[in-house]
Amino acid sequence: MRWGSAGRHRAPVLDGLVVAVFCHYESRSGQPLLHEHALISVKVRRPDGQWGNL
Repeated sequence: MRWGSAGRHRAPVLDGLVVAVFCHYESRSGQPLLHEHALISVKVRRPDGQWGNL
């Protein structure tokens, strides 16, 4: 993760990364089609405790 002017501050993501996975069993047309969707939050907690973009 980077933040600050020109991304000069760098640190690994330590907390707050959220991923949700949803399983679907059919397509939009109603045909059988097992597939999954994954949503990933772009917000993470920086080492200083504030929230920022990934």
